[in-house]
Amino acid sequence: MTKVLHLQQTLEVPIVRVYRALTEAAELEKWFAEHADVSLTDGRYDFWGRFTPETPGKRAGHHPVKVLEPGKRFQYQWTLRGGDTTVDVQLAKRGSRTVVVVRHHDIPKSTEPGMAGYAFEDVWFLALENLKRHLTGHDVVRCDFSAVRPGDIRHTIAIKGTPHDVWQALVSPDQLNRWIASNASVDLKPGGLYDLGWGPDGGILQILSIDPEREFALRWDFGDQQTFLTWTLEGSGGKTRLTIVHSGFGSDERVDGLNVGWLHFLLWVKSLVEVGADWMPAIKALSRDVALLYAASIWAAQDDLIDENGWDAEIQ
Repeated sequence: MTKVLHLQQTLEVPIVRVYRALTEAAELEKWFAEHADVSLTDGRYDFWGRFTPETPGKRAGHHPVKVLEPGKRFQYQWTLRGGDTTVDVQLAKRGSRTVVVVRHHDIPKSTEPGMAGYAFEDVWFLALENLKRHLTGHDVVRCDFSAVRPGDIRHTIAIKGTPHDVWQALVSPDQLNRWIASNASVDLKPGGLYDLGWGPDGGILQILSIDPEREFALRWDFGDQQTFLTWTLEGSGGKTRLTIVHSGFGSDERVDGLNVGWLHFLLWVKSLVEVGADWMPAIKALSRDVALLYAASIWAAQDDLIDENGWDAEIQ
């Protein structure tokens, strides 16, 4: 079993509204699951369909409620990778803001080779960003788990912003440190290093070609594997279509985890550009030995994490 996965999202939304978005079926179907059937008082928090992993049908999507504190906490069971896991969702107030904390217990380690297995933090990062976007009137971007295929990865996302704004999110060290890099350094020229600060565990990214505000290509040397990243920007009507292609995989090579991970990163880029300086990703409880592999903004916010024992007091 893995350790507890602790993530939290801060929202400029009243706690009552957040609780409704988390616990009403019609709300869940707008930002989280394809289908939902929820009655917490009857012990049922069911969701299923394309947008949630390992829940293709209603039977697999049954999630018994184990704990209920109306208005501030609920806990349900989710069978994943053949084992029973527990998701504990709790809400706390910080002044006018609401903090949503997800603590996912007992996730079995993936037995899939390489990147075939999902990192459930990516699933939750994507979900929590969509929750925030839903509650603030922005469009959501969901992963269709039924459509994930082996081989090269391709995602396209529409962003309300100019190619210049999106380009800065991709190449400016200060912006990179907000959503993907721990200590970015970019030598923006062919042959230059695109260093995200991940250290030896993150491999080496080198720029192959660059066309400012339109496209740049990277080679990623990771251990004995070499893959390629291409970012393409197309501006029109005040919006930018951002496409990432991660290639170099075998046609039958499963990279499910990377697929979901890149989608959640693209959604973060979208929010960073559309929301601006006030945007902050969900944060995860990190140990110092893995901090280099996460955005600097997440590591800097570790003091904001809410201890699981402090739920009764309102946090000011």
